[in-house]
This record gives sequence, structure tokens and C-alpha cells, in this order.
Amino acid sequence: MKKLLALSLTLLAFPAMAAELQIKVISGQEILSKLDEGKDVEKKLMAKRQSFEQEIKKLETEMKKIIDGLETKRKMARPEALEADQEKLMKMRRDHQNKAKEAEEELKRAFQRELGKLNQKIQATVMKVAQKNGWDMVALKETGEIIYASPKVDASSDIVTMMNREHIPSKSAIKK
Repeated sequence: MKKLLALSLTLLAFPAMAAELQIKVISGQEILSKLDEGKDVEKKLMAKRQSFEQEIKKLETEMKKIIDGLETKRKMARPEALEADQEKLMKMRRDHQNKAKEAEEELKRAFQRELGKLNQKIQATVMKVAQKNGWDMVALKETGEIIYASPKVDASSDIVTMMNREHIPSKSAIKK
């Protein structure tokens, strides 16, 4: 947002420049929420989450059976007989925790992959629309990040030219 504010203040200072520039702002959140492909990605990720949740519930059910069995054995068996079941239960708990953590990490990676693909498509579409409509800049509403800038507003070469003109080589560079 600070970037948009700075850009706006600059344009207010130079009204003639502002009249010539075509600057647009887009909402990434709105695009993602209304985009059919975004909804498809959400469904795909929800299906993956449900699959992971089913696996975890299955492990929880198995652990419950062992716990119930331990309670029954505890009443009848010797402590040595319970030890193997207790170790099995502890191992299952560790496996359960690891599986849950791995599932969450996999969901995060899948989300990042899918979102990355979708963002690339959005970026390409923004560029096409901006060029077609003669827009000079497009900024993302949520962050103020400029996601498209036409060559007309790119001042990189001016900066390089000025800095190279003002550059005084260091003494060590001259000796070589």
C-alpha cells in the first residue's frame, strides 16, 4: 500500500505526467475468488485434504482399539504382557503425529504449486490486457506491488546512464 501511496503522491506532484499515464489496480483476492480455475484448484486441494484426513482417522481408530485392548488386558494380565502393546501404541502415536505433519506440509506444497501456476497465468493475462488497452502500469491492490509496467515508464536505462556518467573508477581498478 505504501508503494501505491508513493506513486499517487508522485503523480499529484506532476499532473501533466498523470494525465498521460494509464494506471490500473487489480485485486488479487477478488480475481482468485471469482476465477473458475481458482475454484477448481480449491476443490482439488479440498479433496486432497479429505484424503489425508481419512488416513489420519484410520490411524486414530487403530490406536483406539489398542487403547481399549490395553484397558482390558490391564485388568487381567501381568505388567510384562502389557509392555509390548504399550510400545506398539507409542509407535503408532509417533507415526500418527508424523503422518499428520507430513500431510499438512504436503498440502502447503500443493497449495503453493497450484497457486504459483495460477499466478503465472494471471500475470500473463494482465500483461496481455494491459498491452491491448494501452495501460502503462498495473498494481496489485493488496500489496501495491507493480505487476506490469510498460517500457514507457521504465526508467532503468536513465539510471544506468547517469550512474555510469558519474562513476569514478577506484584507484585499484585504474592500476590493473
